[in-house]
Amino acid sequence: MGPVDRELATPMPTYRPDYGGGVVFEREAEQFSCELRDARPIVTRFTVGIGRCRSCKKRLQRRHPE
Repeated sequence: MGPVDRELATPMPTYRPDYGGGVVFEREAEQFSCELRDARPIVTRFTVGIGRCRSCKKRLQRRHPE
């Protein structure tokens, strides 16, 4: 893969959407998307915040709208 053209960040959720439990930050992960436009692909790096519910320990992360 070539150089990254864009970088977007998505923070981790701050609570469990189904019952509102608090979330503890665990780590960030990088995900990549490569779009083939015209003759040169556009590479985007998404930095995704990942956490864990304080109550049930379930892993949580959001998705960037793109």
